[in-house]
Amino acid sequence: MSVKSVVTDVHGVGEARAKQLKGLGISSVEALAAATEAALVTLPGVSPRIATGLKAAALKLLGARLPVVPPPAVSDPSGEEPDERSKQLPIALPKAKKQIKHIKEMKRMKDKKQKDTKAAEEKAAKKDDKAAKIASKDKGKEAKKASKDKDKDAKKASKDKDKDAKKASKDKDKAAKKASKDKDKAAKKASKDKDKATKKASKDKDKDAKKASKDKGKDAKKASKDKDKDAKKASKDKGKDAKKASKDKKGKK
Repeated sequence: MSVKSVVTDVHGVGEARAKQLKGLGISSVEALAAATEAALVTLPGVSPRIATGLKAAALKLLGARLPVVPPPAVSDPSGEEPDERSKQLPIALPKAKKQIKHIKEMKRMKDKKQKDTKAAEEKAAKKDDKAAKIASKDKGKEAKKASKDKDKDAKKASKDKDKDAKKASKDKDKAAKKASKDKDKAAKKASKDKDKATKKASKDKDKDAKKASKDKGKDAKKASKDKDKDAKKASKDKGKDAKKASKDKKGKK
């Protein structure tokens, strides 16, 4: 692929001359080749010969040669004839005009190509913008859907959590009620057993008391009977002793 020439590649054009040419709107080799000599000679230090030479150098760089056209002969103050070489310079203006026309056509085609390229780039950019907008819209839709799904999942999770919490609370209440019921049942059983034990103890106590009272009564009766028996025996023995004493007393008399 060939490298595009710049205006400083033209023979006789340096950085300073390139700045001067840029002031005339000439910034490429093609523009210099298509420029008029009348425009070039307005630059400081550029004579008609230099202007023609610059154009010829530009055309040569582009692949065509423009013969140098000498300026009108000027009489030397000394009366000498002009340089013989200037009289023999070839003139080919029709060919130069054709070449310039060709260069202008090339420039026009290049400008058209650049314009078409720019239009294609703008079209591609517009298409990219449209695709970007569609992508952004789709992304927005997906984001909304994701947000909606997230909210839905969050609500479901919250609902499930509340459901689990209610179930846990219900199970806890059920367990508490059962525990309370079992406690009451145990308390009632303990109270019943206690009452039963108390009644049994009271019954046993009454039975023991009755038995003790019966035994005491029996012992008292036995003691009373023994006492009466002893009293009777003592009384009988006393009577017997009294009789014997009385008899002994009588016997002594």
